[in-house]
Amino acid sequence: MDKELFKQALAEEPASPRFKLPGNVAEQLEECYKIVVKRREIPYSGDANTLGVINKVSKWLTGDYKRCLLLYGSVGSGKTTMAESICKLLGFYGYTILSTSALDLSRTAREDTEKFSYIMNAKMLCIDDMGIEPITVKHYGSEISPFVEVIYHRYKKKLFTVVTSNLVDEDIKDVYGERVADRFKEMFDKIYYTHKSYRR
Repeated sequence: MDKELFKQALAEEPASPRFKLPGNVAEQLEECYKIVVKRREIPYSGDANTLGVINKVSKWLTGDYKRCLLLYGSVGSGKTTMAESICKLLGFYGYTILSTSALDLSRTAREDTEKFSYIMNAKMLCIDDMGIEPITVKHYGSEISPFVEVIYHRYKKKLFTVVTSNLVDEDIKDVYGERVADRFKEMFDKIYYTHKSYRR
C-alpha cells in the first residue's frame, strides 16, 4: 500500500479559508451596521462600545481565528444587529449565510425534518437568541434537542457559525450541559457585551 495515498485518504477535508474581503472591513461593517440600525428606527450612536465590537468582528472575519463566533451578554446591546450586519457584509461579497432564530430552529425540527437537516448542514449559519428556545421538542413521539444537535453536527463538520445569546458562560453550562459548554470553548471565539440596552 502507498503510505502517502493512505495518509491522504485518512486526512480530513481542508479547513475553509478565512474571508478575503477587500478594503477597510471595519468601515464596511460599520456601514452595514448603520443600515440595520436605521431599519429598526433606532438612532445610530457610533459610541466606543459599538466601534470596539465592529473592530473585533472585522478582525475575526479576516484573521486566523476560530470558525464560530458567539456574541453574548446584556439585553438590547446590539448582538442581533451585529449578526445581521455580518450577514449583510458577507452577502454583499457573494457569501450566503442562512439565518434563523433558536426558537424557529426548534419549531422547524418539530415540523419539518428536511428543512431542519438543510439548516443543520448549511455551509454558513447564523442562529439568533440562543437560550430562549425549548431545549427539547417532540417529533413523532421522540424527544430531540434541536440546538444541541445542530452544535454537535457543526462541531464535527467544522462549519462557520455565528450565534447570539443573552446567556453567559455559566448559563450555557446550566442550560445545555457540560458537554455542549465544553464544545463551545473549542468552537467559538466570544465577544461579550456589557453595554446597557439601546432600545427605547
